[in-house]
Amino acid sequence: MSEVNWNKAYTGNDRMMISLFKSALDKEGIVNVVFNQQDSSYLAFGSIHLMVPQEELEAAKALIEQIKLLHEDSGEYDEGE
Repeated sequence: MSEVNWNKAYTGNDRMMISLFKSALDKEGIVNVVFNQQDSSYLAFGSIHLMVPQEELEAAKALIEQIKLLHEDSGEYDEGE
């Protein structure tokens, strides 16, 4: 089995948006993992990384950008959260 070269497709601290992005990637068949580095007691510290294999990075980022644009237009997405 070959080793996977994981890359960050998205980094943030909003668990709901990460979950939405992960579900969309899963639906499109893009392999992904969530690497949560948030402090369990103080969620303001640390980040959550959505990781994908190198060969899926471009497609994953494009899909995430589409979702972000849809949510920005609806007023539901705030990257600062």
